[in-house]
Amino acid sequence: MSDKLLISTIVAALEKWRVDERASGETKSREDGDLPLSYNQADAARLLGITATALRDLRLSGQVEGVKLGKRVIYPRESLELLLEQKRKEAHTQEANSKGEGAP
Repeated sequence: MSDKLLISTIVAALEKWRVDERASGETKSREDGDLPLSYNQADAARLLGITATALRDLRLSGQVEGVKLGKRVIYPRESLELLLEQKRKEAHTQEANSKGEGAP
């Protein structure tokens, strides 16, 4: 999966999550204490809208934190949120740069 496609997928997943949260009315009423502190690889990948392999590759490249507990790797919620924010900023920067390329 190319970086550009991965960024687009992650940004789309974040936007879908935000829309779902607004539609459910839980955004304002739910507190962080109600959310899991971490997710296993399959759940974290599903939340991001990417494959488990893509998530593993992001972890191995140092773009997302994974914590090994026994034989399992878990992904802290904060790490997933940071990844989404970083990818979102990268996507906006790339979009702005591509719009400015044709300008004199």
